This record gives sequence, structure tokens and C-alpha cells, in this order.
Amino acid sequence: MEYVPDQSEMVVAEYAYWTVYLNHYQSYLGRCYIALKREGNLDPFLDCTEEEWAELRSIISDKLVSALQRLFAPDMMNYDNLRNVWPHCHWHVVPRYSSERTFAETTFTDANWGANWSPYDKIMHPPEVLLAIKDALRKELLVSES
Repeated sequence: MEYVPDQSEMVVAEYAYWTVYLNHYQSYLGRCYIALKREGNLDPFLDCTEEEWAELRSIISDKLVSALQRLFAPDMMNYDNLRNVWPHCHWHVVPRYSSERTFAETTFTDANWGANWSPYDKIMHPPEVLLAIKDALRKELLVSES
């Protein structure tokens, strides 16, 4: 049986309005999602406050993308807000790679390079690999905040 971590196990960082989570499917090394702490089926373009938007921009541009660049050197980033499966306000941050990357003794290949990131193969890595990615991201986010 496949191990699926609890969402609380995948918390990378918490901020005033948003929480950064490592996605448990690491088909794209370092793939995260950032969820609004405020509850409800909120449209990010219509319902988020200026403060929430400002913090989200800071998390993505000043912190998360920089941490991902230092750790894994993605060739580009994709961002998505779909809310089809989980209607909660959240953003996917999907690093994209033109060539293989190796981390925690695991090789990651972007099988969709040159195309949309989704649909994708839902690859589930062992818990120790997921935790190593999460811990590395957490450490890099702390570096970017100091």
C-alpha cells in the first residue's frame, strides 16, 4: 500500500496568511502548494485582501522560488490555481526541468518538459525522500528570511 502523508506532515513554512506545503507527489522535484489560512471557497482574484496578495507575492518571489533555485536549479516555474479537486484557495508552484535532477539519492525526471505540467504521473516517493525535500526547502526558506 502506498504511503500518503498527512497534510500536516508536509508543512514547509507558515506565514501570517498562507502556509507552504510540499506536494506529496514529487513528479516535479520541489513541487509545492501555498494555501490561504482563511477558510472558505475563496476566489483568489476576487476575495483575497491586499495584505494576503502582498504576502503571497513575497512568499513566491522573495522566498520560495529563490530557495528552489538554490536547491534544484529549475529551468522554469509554473504556477496554477485551479480549485477543481480542492476548492480551498491555494496556488501550485511547479518547478520544471529540462534535464534530470538527483536529490536524496533519487533521480527526478520532468516527463512533461515542453508541455503543460498536468496531467502528470503521480509518483509517490518513500517518506524519507519526501521529508528530505521538505527539510531542505524549510532550511533554504530560513536562509532567505535572514
